Amino acid sequence: MKIDWNKTMTLLKRADFSEKEIERFKKDPVETTARLLDEGKRVPLSLHRQFLAIISLKGEAALRTMKKKEWKERERKREEKEKASAPKRAADLKKARDYEKEGKINSALCIYTSLLEDHSRSKETAQAREALLRIGKRFEKDEMISSALAIYKRLL
Repeated sequence: MKIDWNKTMTLLKRADFSEKEIERFKKDPVETTARLLDEGKRVPLSLHRQFLAIISLKGEAALRTMKKKEWKERERKREEKEKASAPKRAADLKKARDYEKEGKINSALCIYTSLLEDHSRSKETAQAREALLRIGKRFEKDEMISSALAIYKRLL
């Protein structure tokens, strides 16, 4: 709900609010209205609605700000975790390539797959995807269609 400030000021003047109270209201409408209600001052019903709208808008803005901070914190922690595990990912990728060169395809597949599942945004994951695609094409060429399909499903 958008607040109509002209209407609100008119209501305040009709309710015999002093200029000082109106100026206070312009600066902080929530605090001023709450104080006036606590003092038992006669406040128009439509001003109550404006008051609720202001509280609602401030609450939504605070919630959006909190969610942004929460998201940034989660993202920062994820990046720290990614940086910390980078040496292990690089070592795993090297080990998988060595297994592949030695002809131990199943061992290489296990490592590539674990890299793919555990670290979806790293450069090692991109390289593991390429390796799995290469192995899938090799299986397809060797007419091992079911194995190739299993690899392609993991890539999806």
